[in-house]
Amino acid sequence: MHTMTDTTPAPAQADEYAILLASEIEAVRARAGDQFNLVEWAVGLLYELDEAEDRIKEMAKNHLTYLLSEVKGRRAGLIWRCGDEIRKDVDAAIAGKKRKSVTTATGRAGYRTAPGRTTLVIDEPAKVLAWAEVNCREAVIRSVNRAIVEAYMTATGEVPPGTHVEVTQPQEKFYIGPVTLTPELLPGGVPPEIRSQTADEFFGKTGVEKNGY
Repeated sequence: MHTMTDTTPAPAQADEYAILLASEIEAVRARAGDQFNLVEWAVGLLYELDEAEDRIKEMAKNHLTYLLSEVKGRRAGLIWRCGDEIRKDVDAAIAGKKRKSVTTATGRAGYRTAPGRTTLVIDEPAKVLAWAEVNCREAVIRSVNRAIVEAYMTATGEVPPGTHVEVTQPQEKFYIGPVTLTPELLPGGVPPEIRSQTADEFFGKTGVEKNGY
């Protein structure tokens, strides 16, 4: 529930609406005659505005959720529809070369090495909990905090009972992302003022607009 409006005016913002309200008040006063009560009318209007603000905020929140969902859906659809084809084109472009990516006016696609990770996996929570209560009390928060136990394992080398360690190897992961134009990516001499420009800034429009798609 919205709390009652603060009656302290904000002069710069209030002046604009005060002019409009003056004519509205006169119109209401003329219709109501002696029955007009400024306090009753103004308080009622303030409550209406408070309720309107709450409704607008809720609508904006719901609309934002919808818009973000649309963006995520379109991104997922694009990758699902074109991802394999893009990967094949990139694979063909980099075949036999040392480079792992291709660069276009709108972005870069290729492979980057994701570092391997060492992760503590809890197989038997009850055993780990009993161990942590004796050896690593700060890890016990109604259940075992895996991150804290893992930090303890990293510091001491001790693998708690009821767990095992999984080690993943470095692997190549395909990515598609934005690109920043640098002298290495452009032919000829590059003026200093554009050495840090993005593709959009360099071309003055997006690649989609430039290519007329």
